[in-house]
Amino acid sequence: VGNSSDTYFHEVGATVNSQSAGESGVLMREFMISPMHTFIYEWDESGQSWSNPYYYEIAETGEGFMLTTDNGTTGTIEQDGQIINYDVVLELNQHGDPNTASYGWNLKSNPYSAALDWDAVWTRESSSFADLNSTIYVLNDGNHNYASFNAQTGVGLGMTKDVQVGQGFWVQSAASSWPSANTFTLKPEDRVHSNAAFLKDVTSGILSLSVQGNNSQDLLNIMFRDYGTSSYDRFIDVHKWDSPYEDATEMWTIAEDQSRLSSNVLGPLGNAHMEVPAAFKCSASGEYEISASDIKSFEGSVEIYIEDLLTGGEWHNLIENPVYTFNATPNDPSNRFVIHFFGITGVANPMTEVADIRIWSNGNDAFIVNNSDEVIKEYAVYDMLGREVKRGDMPVSTLNKIHISENSAYYIVKAITKDRVYSEKILITK
Repeated sequence: VGNSSDTYFHEVGATVNSQSAGESGVLMREFMISPMHTFIYEWDESGQSWSNPYYYEIAETGEGFMLTTDNGTTGTIEQDGQIINYDVVLELNQHGDPNTASYGWNLKSNPYSAALDWDAVWTRESSSFADLNSTIYVLNDGNHNYASFNAQTGVGLGMTKDVQVGQGFWVQSAASSWPSANTFTLKPEDRVHSNAAFLKDVTSGILSLSVQGNNSQDLLNIMFRDYGTSSYDRFIDVHKWDSPYEDATEMWTIAEDQSRLSSNVLGPLGNAHMEVPAAFKCSASGEYEISASDIKSFEGSVEIYIEDLLTGGEWHNLIENPVYTFNATPNDPSNRFVIHFFGITGVANPMTEVADIRIWSNGNDAFIVNNSDEVIKEYAVYDMLGREVKRGDMPVSTLNKIHISENSAYYIVKAITKDRVYSEKILITK
């Protein structure tokens, strides 16, 4: 345990069976870093509260605890005893208030002398325990935020599928009936010894965003899958967990049902334009940075922009420059950003594989993206009978938004340059 203090916490657990503890686990005193200055906390799911166990109490095998000191002591935990190489059955309580975010969440730990493969655990255990949540969380005190891994999608935020030796992690029983208690099992075959980097599934589009500033970092994933939806899906989406640190920098998205998510799996992007809100919160005034990665996982000519609702102005093209820098204060509104995805569309210019001037629609609006050297002089909008319903000049900008109509219908939108006319049939919806 390093740099532990009153604002640095570590989620830990027993890694051996100590003779002094009897048949399972170690005594709480085995976690002591600094005498009289080490504090260990145990989560009570039924009471939705933390408690301080005594040093002579037993930390059972596979249970997780929160550890800190009040004097900033840096130290290493050493536990003597028998290495654990057998099945460990763990109980998941579900007795709290189902209306709270912490309902059914239990703090457990990896008891083995090698990393624990959560993907292997969930794949096996969920076949008989259908309400075992596929997502686990681990507190990363270095980033001041929670990391997570979802075994259903195979994608992590700040961590891989491997839970390290002695690491505490949060896991949930989400049965529809309550109160209840279920069990799941950790097995020696769940151990992994490879140090190779974990390669996540990026066969379809995934945008990974990282926000940094004030010595803190948070992560946000937006994915497009055939099985995704616009609302929260328990086994594929990941709820945003608020950081326990007051100085944390945080970012999340908001699903259609108003769920706050740190990983959101949406339906296929196709040739549509999709807007995804991104909220942001900071605790100190200063400069912050949003970085995008995994952009190359999108096939074809997908366009991705970030819109800053606070500053306004032209949207930032994350394909051309994956880093967006901005200033923020704690008093700024949290609903600050919108991520715009423009899917693959029809080819307006038959001489090129992908047109440099492209047209999309979303809701009541049309969007014209100009990645060419041409200047769009004006635009024109026609209904399906060929009647002109709108015309106007086009500002010199990479992306332009045009309000078309409040009525659901198909329209033809034309972008007119000096030498060419680019056109697209679009659907306007209420």
